[in-house]
Amino acid sequence: MMKSLLERLSKWTIYAVVFFIPLFFLPFTLESYEFNKLFLLFTLVIICFSAWIAKLIFIERAFVFKRTPLDVWALLFFVALVISTLFSQDWRNSVFGLYGRFSNSLIEYGLWTAFYFLITQNLTIKEGKQTLNIFLYSSFFVGASFLCWFFGLITLLPISKAIFVSTLGISPQAMAIFTALSLIILSGEWIFWKAQDKVLTIFYSALFLLDLFILVLINFWVAWIILLIVLTLLIITSLFSGLLQDKEVNLLALPLFGVFISLLLLLFPSFFNIAPTPSEILLNHQTSWKVSIEALRNFPLTGVGLGNWREAFMSFKPLAFNQVAFWDYRFDTPTSYFAYLLGTT
Repeated sequence: MMKSLLERLSKWTIYAVVFFIPLFFLPFTLESYEFNKLFLLFTLVIICFSAWIAKLIFIERAFVFKRTPLDVWALLFFVALVISTLFSQDWRNSVFGLYGRFSNSLIEYGLWTAFYFLITQNLTIKEGKQTLNIFLYSSFFVGASFLCWFFGLITLLPISKAIFVSTLGISPQAMAIFTALSLIILSGEWIFWKAQDKVLTIFYSALFLLDLFILVLINFWVAWIILLIVLTLLIITSLFSGLLQDKEVNLLALPLFGVFISLLLLLFPSFFNIAPTPSEILLNHQTSWKVSIEALRNFPLTGVGLGNWREAFMSFKPLAFNQVAFWDYRFDTPTSYFAYLLGTT
């Protein structure tokens, strides 16, 4: 009885993280999105960890740890972040995050690492598939929140339009990347698990069209490249792995359509002639990599430290950057996440 209760608590807490983190925000706090999502993640991870430990100590009376191929890599990545923090140029930014963003901090990475291990220890493969479905349910509501903002319906809610694009935050580009991820997971579910439930099939189809519509509205080239590459790999894998029978090749219709739209808008960005969505000002790729490489040159072992990319930008930005229109901006992240890791860890 107690074992079953603790197992259900662990499982449903994991489901809650997957569903609520993309949706949770508090418009009346100083920072509406990242800090509140981080606090919710902390609370749910603590609950899940406590339930798992209680089951091991009081029920099983043994420490049973399930191994997966990714465990070592997850631990090595987190250890690298810890070392970067120890030698950071500003340890406060590394541990707690840059004030006003609270992301890319050691605390956040530690919570996500713990969450990864809680998933591997508490969920079966079938429950893992259910977790992906729960993420897709959440992404549907995230997409709906973006459409409310885009079509001006957000005025019906007690939220300032100036601080809202979707429940993810105020960046349309971040919304595009999230939507591309949702569409990729959806395509994988569609191809490899072949939903038999009619209602689920209708939901998958509706979410696919919703995601594609949002991507067309935002039209962010990075999202199209991600979608094109991953969907192409999914299609190739499904064709040559033998997972699809001859009669199931029609399951590739939606991913192929996604590949077609991605190619179309990468080659002809204004094809649909839609008014451009207001976008976040991003640092260009060339400057992002120049700053990160220069930071690595000056701090070759650990970079400038986790969460300190703004300091690297202020110290190593090229002189030519002072000639651009937004020369006085202080960018705290580069365009590429890989450039961020290169310069900070």
